[in-house]
Amino acid sequence: LARFMVVRQFSKQRQSFFVCKPNRPNLAFLRELIEAGKVRPVVDRVYPFAELADALETMGEGHVQGKLVVRIG
Repeated sequence: LARFMVVRQFSKQRQSFFVCKPNRPNLAFLRELIEAGKVRPVVDRVYPFAELADALETMGEGHVQGKLVVRIG
């Protein structure tokens, strides 16, 4: 949260948090926001499942800007 406040003061970037229970209605609402262009998820990097250990290591280092995605299949 502290990082959010600093970025908001010195950047034109708008940031917000979306916290919800991962149930069907909430995820459908989130999808609508994304499709309408009102929300843009930030993905730092996509890892194949075979590199899951690397993804966890990167996340543990604390340098991730956005979400890490692990692609399955």
